[in-house]
Amino acid sequence: MLHSLKFSNFYSFLDEVEISFAMDGRAAENEKSCASRAEDGRTSKILAVIGANGAGKTNAIKPFAFISWFICKSVNLRADAGTYTRQHFLRMNEKTSLELIFEIDDRLFRYILKIDSKQVHQEDLQEKTSRQWSTVFSRAFDVNSNEFTYNLKGFGFDKRTASKAKKNSSLISFAAQQDNSFALMLVDYFSKFHTNINASGRAKSNDYQALIDGTEFYEQNSEYRELMVSRLKAWDLGLSDIKITKLKHVDDKGEEFEMTMPFGVHTIGDESFEMPLLTESSGTQSAYVLLSRLLPVLKQGGVMVYDELESDLHPHMLDSILELFFSPKTNPHNAQIIFTTHSVEILNELQKCQILLVEKNDGVSEAWRLCDMSGVRSDDNFYAKYMSGTYGAVPNI
Repeated sequence: MLHSLKFSNFYSFLDEVEISFAMDGRAAENEKSCASRAEDGRTSKILAVIGANGAGKTNAIKPFAFISWFICKSVNLRADAGTYTRQHFLRMNEKTSLELIFEIDDRLFRYILKIDSKQVHQEDLQEKTSRQWSTVFSRAFDVNSNEFTYNLKGFGFDKRTASKAKKNSSLISFAAQQDNSFALMLVDYFSKFHTNINASGRAKSNDYQALIDGTEFYEQNSEYRELMVSRLKAWDLGLSDIKITKLKHVDDKGEEFEMTMPFGVHTIGDESFEMPLLTESSGTQSAYVLLSRLLPVLKQGGVMVYDELESDLHPHMLDSILELFFSPKTNPHNAQIIFTTHSVEILNELQKCQILLVEKNDGVSEAWRLCDMSGVRSDDNFYAKYMSGTYGAVPNI
């Protein structure tokens, strides 16, 4: 479970931003948050990011996606590939700073990363023991020796092996490849982050490759296919089933190959007919892909980081999607969802600590939780006040 994130000099954000999932002590105890086992208080299951187009909403949630990718997969980078992150254009010569606090099985960890577009400069992992943070490992780049210095006493990893990790990748990612048990635990946790964000921004959920990827997932996981069909039917998209069929095609060289394709099944009275999902509405396609990313998070636990959650969907469907995270029945492991949205009507469905507002001024993005603003009452009409401009983060049209 995520507890907080701090970051600075990251894409359009210049100064430090802190995003906390801790609920205000006066917040109502309900299914939208859960008791934190590692600390007193409650932790939110949800964070909605609101703001004008171009304000930096995607960049506000991109650190979550970046850290999960960096810890799990950066070991696969070529040595000269860079780090797939970027500093703010006003501080290109300074480092990006990231600090994530997260919980695994009642254990609280703090991950610290200082990085630029070319390499890691500092990477630390700490675990909270009693009231103090104890070092699991740390490595810091020494510009004079052009090498890292290490403290690996809590990691179970030797310096000689650690020195083989590439400068642009995570030591955790490298150690997991060496079957280090601590690193494998961390990679397992971060592999349960699901997102539609990549280095260039949001991956569209209704393009051809997204449909193929979703279909392969459902083909390999029949229990999720059944859940997907039942959810699509509940959302009243006119479907009675989704049929996954292998079709034979011929390539440019005249050679035959098989391709798995999804078909929407429609039933009217006693008659049924099928349509390729590619010819269904963009909303139906988006819902199909969204569920392939959402259902595993709900069933296994984890974090969903999603840009424009309601993209191509009716705004009323957003409530139904979020209810899946609120209900202990559909979310037994307290999975969390972090998302951007333009459906600001959702504001009145959330508590003030679950709303992050984003605004950009003179090329610099800023972000703050609604509960951090003075004078905001829990019983305010958040939607009406946001629309009137009281909270900021609205388009200047």
